[in-house]
Amino acid sequence: LARIARAWVHTIPLRPALIERLRWHQQRGDRCVLVSASPDIYLDDVARYLGFDDLICTRMAVDAQGRLTGDFDGPNCWGPEKLRRLTERYGGPDQYELHAYGDSRGDQWLIDAAQHAWYRGQAVKP
Repeated sequence: LARIARAWVHTIPLRPALIERLRWHQQRGDRCVLVSASPDIYLDDVARYLGFDDLICTRMAVDAQGRLTGDFDGPNCWGPEKLRRLTERYGGPDQYELHAYGDSRGDQWLIDAAQHAWYRGQAVKP
């Protein structure tokens, strides 16, 4: 499964504006963190491929033999869990300048907490 995911990562259709904005943050020296409800099975490779500094996502449980069990290792990283994990790792958003980018309902908590936010490509907080 990991091998399939690594091969698939390079074929993901990414919006050019999204990549341009990520590169802008990287050139500024910002810490870029991918926060997603999607599973680590493939997001580890996506985050590495795109050059993110860190990844916060849903983790899949594995057994003692390293096989996927079909369960999550902890809560699904969706909605308020995204903000909780970001705060747990880096402190509250009042301690740094947070830019949030989202395209689903589960991103609303990060967007609300951010000083600068975009939802589906549109600025909601300049």
